[in-house]
Amino acid sequence: MGAKLLVVCGLALVMTIPELFVSGLVEDRTERAASVLQEISNYVGGQQTFLGPTLAIPYIIPPQSAVDTAKHGVYLVFPAQAFATVKTVTQERRRSLFKVPVFQADLKLDATFDLAGVPASAPQGAEFDWSRAEIEVGVKDVRGALSDALITIGDKTTALAPAAISENIVFGEDQSQPLKLTLL
Repeated sequence: MGAKLLVVCGLALVMTIPELFVSGLVEDRTERAASVLQEISNYVGGQQTFLGPTLAIPYIIPPQSAVDTAKHGVYLVFPAQAFATVKTVTQERRRSLFKVPVFQADLKLDATFDLAGVPASAPQGAEFDWSRAEIEVGVKDVRGALSDALITIGDKTTALAPAAISENIVFGEDQSQPLKLTLL
């Protein structure tokens, strides 16, 4: 009885050696798959988050007393109506044993703004600087863009540029890089 127990224990111990090799191989392949995913994401931009068109209007609230200072801010106006159309094409990128699905998307955002109630809901005493107003579209990672982002107002099409007013927009934990069109 004791000899059988020792043999079974010995066999169980011997079987742990291949298990260590297999688990090491699985761990190595898992880490390599994550690094391949990261490497390909660095080339194509990774997961994206977009903020639809938003009107950003800088304002100043003049000092109310001699000891008070002027307060600056940005008043955001969201569209009254907005529509998004996305056309995607997926493909697979390969690195050694690993396949990573990537996508190419054409995003079209349509929006209409209602500025009738803007002055009424602004901070009290705010003076808008309409000469610096911008239409902004937030993009989490602009490295993935294959071409310039364009905006069409009426019959005029213009390329978007990095925003000057709102340098960073935060979506929960995601930081976005806003693009803008300066309104004249």
